[in-house]
Amino acid sequence: MCLLVAARIEDMSNLNRVQSGIPEGGQFSESSKARPSIEDLGGFYDSFAEAGQPDLSTDSFDGPEVPLRHIASDSESLAGSNLPGKHPDNPNAINLPGYVHPQTRSAFFDAQWAFDSGEDRQAAAEHLKSRLPSLNDDERQKVLDRYLFAVNNSELGEDGEIIAQAVEDNDAKMGILNAAQAPFTPTGASTSANRYGYQSPAMYGNKYDRTMSTTEAAKAIRADIKEAAATGYLPSDLTYSVRKSSASALSIEVQGLTDDQIYAPVDDMEPAYVGRRQRPEAVELQARIDSISNSYRMDESDSMTDYFETNFYAFSRIEDEDSARFREGEKERLKANRLTRLGK
Repeated sequence: MCLLVAARIEDMSNLNRVQSGIPEGGQFSESSKARPSIEDLGGFYDSFAEAGQPDLSTDSFDGPEVPLRHIASDSESLAGSNLPGKHPDNPNAINLPGYVHPQTRSAFFDAQWAFDSGEDRQAAAEHLKSRLPSLNDDERQKVLDRYLFAVNNSELGEDGEIIAQAVEDNDAKMGILNAAQAPFTPTGASTSANRYGYQSPAMYGNKYDRTMSTTEAAKAIRADIKEAAATGYLPSDLTYSVRKSSASALSIEVQGLTDDQIYAPVDDMEPAYVGRRQRPEAVELQARIDSISNSYRMDESDSMTDYFETNFYAFSRIEDEDSARFREGEKERLKANRLTRLGK
């Protein structure tokens, strides 16, 4: 029987079998499915049709030249005054004392690049003006000198400390940071390995108390936010709402910001991005709120296994203009319904 099978295999055709009903020939033939020719495409592509290795040099490519990305070494700074952040042309920016905006780091990079490209210190320090507007020219040059020394001498982390100190000095001169007042510093939370062996790390707030109820936690968070606003850690001209939304959840809302303060301009977003993206200042504001609330939380959850264990959830959000209009509309609607029930 084995010999019979072998004989049948030897007699089988090597041609691909086509099931009955499937069209053959013409556009369906195997020859029509061959790879298209790449000859006569020019430059780099012709090298694939020739014997040997392809020519990978850019000189053989006849297409349009791709411009190199501009690295600022003149007045067209990466941290120009048209970008979001705190500067004289943007007085509505969110005041967050001590916050180092990403574009502030870019401004120091611009200044370093300008100096390395041959500009003198005075001209290079002009790149810091948009992010440190309250410092005078001499102060900005001294900051740049310290920054360049730290960078060139590979002082790990010292360049970041210099930037942070410059921002703090600028904030103090702008009047949004009272250097004589002790700043509010949230205790935050720390993470450690999950005691149950789950993959997700556990989070323990530095003020976590297992005997504290959700109502007591809400009261403590309100007190911390009030202190943070009084000392400048949070903007004092905003409204903060902390309410108990369920037995084990808190809702924290920030009110009083415009859409221009919350969201980045449309032309500042990636072309493929759908929706609105928060400005870095708004992201930092929400992170500071979360840092305060997380200091009272414990979370040993592991979402990968649908295991959840926490003393309470804290959901923070920044109210935009649409949400503010809806809230005011709901307030008027409830007021009208109340008057209707009273017959007024």
